[in-house]
Parts: sequence; structure tokens; C-alpha cells
Amino acid sequence: MCLNATTGDLIWEAVNNVYLSDAPAERVGWSSVVADPETGRIYGLGLGCYFQCLDATTGQRLWPHSMSEEYGMLSTYGGRTNFPVVVDKLVIVSGVTTGWGDSAIPAHRFFAFDKSTGEPVWIEIACSRLNRGLRAIRR
Repeated sequence: MCLNATTGDLIWEAVNNVYLSDAPAERVGWSSVVADPETGRIYGLGLGCYFQCLDATTGQRLWPHSMSEEYGMLSTYGGRTNFPVVVDKLVIVSGVTTGWGDSAIPAHRFFAFDKSTGEPVWIEIACSRLNRGLRAIRR
């Protein structure tokens, strides 16, 4: 939600369902959202591993990624998620993922997306000994 800093009045609110998670309702947590002054956008990763980019002025969803469905990201019982990091033209999120093939090993992975379009740019695994040959995307 976006509030007027002076009055506290609601400007806009973005509501998201939590699914594909075993976290109980009292443990629902969200990452800290991150604002990018260069683009006027806000990035957030929620408990259900739903990563999205919002227009900071209107709250309109510009692009989303269901990290669980697209990349096998796991939500945790504790309800904690990592916050996005904006670096140059990228927005980077991370979490524990598992899948098939090169992604079959459960590991903490970092995902870089083009901050304007939401297109994936690269994926890296946190453990260097597992990193051999696991770069799923490189542009």
C-alpha cells in the first residue's frame, strides 16, 4: 500500500493472494519493497514467491513472476523472503529453488531480471562447487 507521507491517507493498495505455501496465516510475511527512483517503480517479493514490479504512482502491476511456478522457488514456514536489490539495469531476487535437470539440486539461487521489462537475464547458484554448468540463462 502507498500512503501520503503527510496525511497518512491511502493513495493505492496492491492486494495479492498467497498460494503454494505452507506458512500459516499468522506467519505471513513480505519482503521489504524496494523503490527505484530512476524508473519510478517498486519491486517486491511476497511469501507465495510472487515477485512483481509496480508503478510507484498508480500501483499498477507492470510485470509479475510467480517464482514458484516458473523457477521452483520454495516459500518457507517462517514466512520470510529476501528483498529485491536494484543494480544498474537489473533487479535481483533470491531464494531456495529446486526443479529438474540442472536445477534439481535444492540450493539458494539468485535471479536477475531486466528492471524495466521483467525479462530474465541470468541465474546463479550460491554455492560455487555446485555452480559448474548451472547457469540456466546468460545474455
